[in-house]
Amino acid sequence: MFDIAELVRLASNNQTNCFYAIVCNDNILCKIKICINSLELLSMIISSGIQINAVDTDETEGKETETKSMKQTNLPSSPVLIPNPVVDEVNVEGLKVGVTQILIMDMQGKPITEFENTKTFSISSFAKGSYIVRIKDENNNIWYLKLIKQ
Repeated sequence: MFDIAELVRLASNNQTNCFYAIVCNDNILCKIKICINSLELLSMIISSGIQINAVDTDETEGKETETKSMKQTNLPSSPVLIPNPVVDEVNVEGLKVGVTQILIMDMQGKPITEFENTKTFSISSFAKGSYIVRIKDENNNIWYLKLIKQ
C-alpha cells in the first residue's frame, strides 16, 4: 500500500519509487529491489483504469482518522467524468454526496487549476492532451481520474 498523494508529489519532482520484495527461488530467499520513475508508475496506474480511492486526513487528528476511515466497509460510490474525452465542459457523475474540490493537474502532477463546490467545470482553454483530475467529496474521500482533452 502507498500514499497516492505522495506518489503525485514524487512524480512532480521526477523522483523514483523503489519497492522491495522477498522472493523464494529454489529454496533460497533473496531480496529484490524494483525501482520505477514515479511519473511512469502514476501514468501506468491511471492508464490501467484503476479507480484510486484515498483518504484525506485532518492534520489535527492524524493517523487515527486515517486508520478509522480506511477500515470502513461501505466504500462510497466512485465518480466518473462525463464526457471523457471532452472538448469543453465536464460533469462529475456517480457520487451520492457533493464535490468540495476538483484539482486539475498535468501528467507530471503539477496543479493547473482548481474548482470548488461544483460538479461541473470547463477546460475549453486547455491544450489537447491528458490530465489528472483529483476529486474530493464532502466526506473527504479523494479520487484520481484521467481526463482526455480533445
